[in-house]
Amino acid sequence: MKVLTMPQAAKTVDLRDRRFTVMGLARTGVAAARFLASRGAKVTVTDLRGEAELAEVLARLPKEVEQALGGHPEVLFESADGLVVSPGISRDHPMILRALGAGVPVWSEVELAFRFCLVPVIAVTGTNGKTTTVQLVSALLEAGGFRAPGVGNIGSPFIGAIDEEPSADFMVVEVSSFQLEWVETFRPHVALLTNITADHLDRHPTLEDYLSWKRRIFARQGQTDLLVLNADDPLVLDLGRDAKGQTLHFSRTRPVERGAFLQDENLLLSFGAEATPVCRRDELPLVGLHNLENVLAAIAVGGALEISPGAMGEAIRAFQPLPHRLQWVRERRGVRYFNDSKGTNVGATQRSLESFDSPIVLIAGGRDKGSDLTPLRPLVQDRVKRLILIGEARARFRSAFAGLTQCEEAKSLVEAVQMAADAASPGNVVLLSPACASFDMFVDYEDRGNEFIRLVEALPS
Repeated sequence: MKVLTMPQAAKTVDLRDRRFTVMGLARTGVAAARFLASRGAKVTVTDLRGEAELAEVLARLPKEVEQALGGHPEVLFESADGLVVSPGISRDHPMILRALGAGVPVWSEVELAFRFCLVPVIAVTGTNGKTTTVQLVSALLEAGGFRAPGVGNIGSPFIGAIDEEPSADFMVVEVSSFQLEWVETFRPHVALLTNITADHLDRHPTLEDYLSWKRRIFARQGQTDLLVLNADDPLVLDLGRDAKGQTLHFSRTRPVERGAFLQDENLLLSFGAEATPVCRRDELPLVGLHNLENVLAAIAVGGALEISPGAMGEAIRAFQPLPHRLQWVRERRGVRYFNDSKGTNVGATQRSLESFDSPIVLIAGGRDKGSDLTPLRPLVQDRVKRLILIGEARARFRSAFAGLTQCEEAKSLVEAVQMAADAASPGNVVLLSPACASFDMFVDYEDRGNEFIRLVEALPS
């Protein structure tokens, strides 16, 4: 089967002389401001940070973009023709509510980009695995002869790729729940849901609220569109029951009629009476059960777009894993060290713990998201020989796992790595998978992961 690859109907809007406010000057905010200005819009950017703190960012903006820094003037939200909001800003922010009250359209950068994207969009969302899956889908489509850049939260904003990738055949877009909060017309030809676990409950008040935003990725799809679902995730299956598009599945536990699955250590593609091998599990350059799911998801998309199993197999074997996602660091004195700093929620850490049969010395903790830690309890009891806790969450984590394994607290990651090295025996795994955000001690998860790598590599042989 093959998804329609016709360019989308001309749906761009004339932005000339329209007044836009861009709220928040992170990567997507800067890219949105640049794009709007290039289309003749009158753009004002606003951020709580001041000019000195934003000097490097402001240097990337066109001179015609106006600035309102150190606060958010009300007039920018009441008199604009449109407001583009950075994903880190809560939807109940007083200025956003003021804009809505004044009848001002509020868009995410994803919505803005979609209105100008003239090629089919493949959108990936879920709690975990989005970035890796986007990279895999992009690699498989490129192996089939398509130009399919991976954009979005993956690093390069979707809106920037509209002009930077004029020869693209597809856009493969990583989309978060925060970005889906402000979409109106967004309709990907292929929507993919990797998995769903409770996350960002500091932003979304309930799991159902979180699910309602994830549902938006396929809400506007029609019968010619595809929805790719994780058949092993009950929440994902339930979420997709009312989908209007054609549904495909991927599974590591059972065969599926249309999609991709694992059987007898082979990754198989199924779109008819007979399943076709793509590659073997032991050929995957990625560690962990969650990465097995990510590869299967990408195969389902590639198969739907008629990429040959042989081409997909070659692309998978040549795939370069991304850092900070169950990344092998080194083996020292018979102990393997893995950096899973991107494991910023319970679901990610759960999947990482499931990926090892060896006893684990786990380093966890950081800025607490208030997530339910119950799913980790049996895994901690069965697989974690020592739990070393860091950051603001360490007291709650220690209480949650008391009596299941030996728990210790470390004042820093430096101390935690040394404690883990002392506790681990030959055949063990030392795993950094925090189940928390990093902002209490580090700039971001990459900063945390890089520090972990540096500390592990500095351990004497």
